[in-house]
Amino acid sequence: MPEGYDERQEQFRELIVRRRQLLDHRMAEKNRREMAHSPLVRKSVLKLIETLNKDLKRIEKAILQLVESNDDWRARFERLKPHYLGREGCVRNVLSMAALSAKKHNPVIRTFAARLLALPSPEA
Repeated sequence: MPEGYDERQEQFRELIVRRRQLLDHRMAEKNRREMAHSPLVRKSVLKLIETLNKDLKRIEKAILQLVESNDDWRARFERLKPHYLGREGCVRNVLSMAALSAKKHNPVIRTFAARLLALPSPEA
């Protein structure tokens, strides 16, 4: 390990990497849910999403406990928390605007969007 690098930093790094993996996996499953027509497949996907959500909560709790165990990390987290908590909405807004623009100006995206809108609404 590099000098000044301790066991907690490695644990923190692993937890952050795992959280990102779980978020990516959950997003893929949510996309599959939108395309699933079979009730059995849909149920399977929903169960996996539920399991991923539980794992995410455990990982996030472990991250917060680790942050709380270090005064410097806790202070940094407190300063970043307003930005961190608001980030998802900001990203969503930017992506929504890009999607609207693409739908308006790109015939391939326009056709795809029309096809998606024609699908029945997901139940969960």
